[in-house]
Amino acid sequence: MRPAAWRTCARLGVLLGSAATAAIATAQPAARPLNERGPSDAPVTVVEFCSYDSEACSRLDIVLEAVLPEFGDGVRFVFRHVPADDTPAASLRYRAALAAGQQGQFWPMHGLLMANRQHATAADIPLMARQLGLEPQRFQSDLDGAAAVAAAASDRDAARALNLAATPALLINGRLVSAGFDATSLRAAIRGAHRSP
Repeated sequence: MRPAAWRTCARLGVLLGSAATAAIATAQPAARPLNERGPSDAPVTVVEFCSYDSEACSRLDIVLEAVLPEFGDGVRFVFRHVPADDTPAASLRYRAALAAGQQGQFWPMHGLLMANRQHATAADIPLMARQLGLEPQRFQSDLDGAAAVAAAASDRDAARALNLAATPALLINGRLVSAGFDATSLRAAIRGAHRSP
């Protein structure tokens, strides 16, 4: 399915003309974060803090896959990873999703990792990348690259800043959801956020 609080930045593009023409700078939208989907201006933002190792997160993923499409463009979804510890191994699966995202396959890799959490080892991840048709050398480079490591650290730090004691955790429009993670409760929470100012 899906989806680190999301930076809005602009790249400047410069249109160069003849020597007599002044350079004109035009702002262009920033690249969309790999771990989110849905319109950036949606009235409701759902942020999930989860771990690819967690059975509860795997179950929540199934609920989110069923419920979020019902709201169409009314919801932006963001996935943030909370590893069990600070070791590179703990963030491996998330870095794999981010590396796949560099080739346009974040959500398909995310789905594979959630569905196969018991079989997503360091040896299995390259096989998953191949299954998705990813270019292997680029995937490996992105998996080990500074951008993926930094993104994983950013998500971990965001979870700590919120004092999240356990996963899964959901924030809907910035408010921690304390209700259950069944489809009925999730629908009600999203509808309530739609109505709130």
